[in-house]
Amino acid sequence: MSRTVAVDTASFALVAVAAAAEAAGREQQSDDRLRAARELNARAPTYYGSAWTALVRILLHTELLGACR
Repeated sequence: MSRTVAVDTASFALVAVAAAAEAAGREQQSDDRLRAARELNARAPTYYGSAWTALVRILLHTELLGACR
């Protein structure tokens, strides 16, 4: 059985879209989705959502874990 996740209700889905957008060269869309993930996680935090939001932000916007670009 497959399940569909609404992108605007799961921070993990939002950071996945952010990473895909970044890989496709759509930096503004990536930034928007990552911001939306942070905002969603602030309203309804989960361990999983918090971890993935932080990890993807670090991967896309810092060199702390090595180059991602």
